Amino acid sequence: MIYFLTFYTEGENIDGCSDLTNSVRSIYDNLSVHFDDMFFFNKRKLKLLPNSEDFCNEHTEVSEHFPNAHKLGYYDFKPFIINHVLNQIPENSILLYQDSNFEKYPSYWHTDWPNIQNICEKLLTDNYSDYWLKFELHNCYVKNFVKTWTVDYFFSDSTQNEIIKNSYLLNAGQIIIRNTQNSKELISEWLEYCKNKDLLKPTPNPNIHPETRIPGCVDQDIINCLIYKRILQGKLNPYFPQWGFNWRSIRLDNYFTLRNEQLISYLGE
Repeated sequence: MIYFLTFYTEGENIDGCSDLTNSVRSIYDNLSVHFDDMFFFNKRKLKLLPNSEDFCNEHTEVSEHFPNAHKLGYYDFKPFIINHVLNQIPENSILLYQDSNFEKYPSYWHTDWPNIQNICEKLLTDNYSDYWLKFELHNCYVKNFVKTWTVDYFFSDSTQNEIIKNSYLLNAGQIIIRNTQNSKELISEWLEYCKNKDLLKPTPNPNIHPETRIPGCVDQDIINCLIYKRILQGKLNPYFPQWGFNWRSIRLDNYFTLRNEQLISYLGE
């Protein structure tokens, strides 16, 4: 069984963001046939859920590169709704979290949707994992996009810190999760760290890395650190996640491979 999850905004007069209601309507009309069920959340719906008090709140500090992020809790809604839906669907079923902005990234439509369950199974199986997210691009590294202060928070060992900063950036726009205790532990940890908004918002961020391009990718900073921490702990394959997908389209004729050579060498693989 496979399930689809996304979050969308409703417009300037409702949540202060772009109106993606037509996009999610198209997503449902065109993709629902490929899933056992689909879950769509917005800020209003999220706030009706238990324990939502700390999530998807408006904050004062604006992110230069993500100008609406502060209106949505710096995108802390991702682990919150993933955690909620994992508790609604059958054990061992697959959940695909997918960003909803198909207007900004129309290539999302080019994912091999009829075969999405088989592809998800392959990505999980080949990585010996219960969750998977892709490499961003060939030339995107943690040091370029993840907030330096957040990396330093998670990796105090100087050698590991440098290795992680020189590892490839992981993209949180599409996340595959098999509903197991192992994956729930990852999402729960992500959720808990998202309560600390200092890890998400633009400041504090002293000693910015000299090769920074965007000082923090908001929703990706914490999950990058948690995934790489698990690789260092031996809980994930050192080659994880092995692949990225060009133009954000998940299809087996559209992948590229990358290797975090420093990380692999450090682990003796």
